[in-house]
Amino acid sequence: MPGRAKAAPSRSTRSSRAAAPVPRRRRSGRNWTINGEIIRIILGTVMLILGVMLLIGLFVPSGGQLTNFIRNIVAPWFGTVRWLLPFVLLLLGYYLYRAQSDNSDWELTLVGSAVSYLSLVGVFGLVTANDPTPRGGGVGAAIADFLSPLISAPGAGLVLTILMIAGLLLALDMSDRKSTRLNSSHANISYA
Repeated sequence: MPGRAKAAPSRSTRSSRAAAPVPRRRRSGRNWTINGEIIRIILGTVMLILGVMLLIGLFVPSGGQLTNFIRNIVAPWFGTVRWLLPFVLLLLGYYLYRAQSDNSDWELTLVGSAVSYLSLVGVFGLVTANDPTPRGGGVGAAIADFLSPLISAPGAGLVLTILMIAGLLLALDMSDRKSTRLNSSHANISYA
């Protein structure tokens, strides 16, 4: 039958063509996530390095260019309290490096330490506000200049002292949560 058109392809050949996998395009955006443990270790290492560099820069009078640069940056900003900063950084770096993230809230420790240190700088800036060379540095003077007009100098001193104590309690994790957990564990002990 020369005038007839070809028959349609059989079902098996059509389905084999359709079954071939179509290559999918990958999304160009990546979902980057960083583990909290890695962030904690990196922050701890950076704090240890900064603490050592500040310690050398502050206590070695004829340091190199880098230590002189660090001393010239830190001294005007933090005043007399700068002598405490390397030790705070070293302790926090050691704590972060050794902390177990499942048992500790290292973020709260960092926030509490920062609040406590800045409050101490503010107290020094408030106490020595009328001196020709303020002992709180630029940060202490800024905190004192901000709080004194709002709530008076004695009120600012009281607020900064309360913030310093609250920051220490937060940094040392002396919250009510631990005492509640301790009391509940004592309540579960039966005396037979």
